[in-house]
Amino acid sequence: MLASVTHELKTPLNTIYASVEQLLADLRDEKDLKNLKWIKASVDLMLSLIGDIIDNAKLDEGNLDLQEEPVVISDLFQEMQDLFEL
Repeated sequence: MLASVTHELKTPLNTIYASVEQLLADLRDEKDLKNLKWIKASVDLMLSLIGDIIDNAKLDEGNLDLQEEPVVISDLFQEMQDLFEL
């Protein structure tokens, strides 16, 4: 059930994401670019949240293998700063 619901959410978000990516490549007006960057950041966040929901469901079912990966904290801070600059 959850996989079906999240798939239904991800499909339109991926379509929006692809359209925004194309517009970002083509537009030159700063105001429009800033607005599109906000949309892209929002779609990225929503897709990440959906991925987290799927992972939690898999974890609850015992179907998720966790792997340790190195994290560069400065990259995380840069991503947060970039979001606040939009």
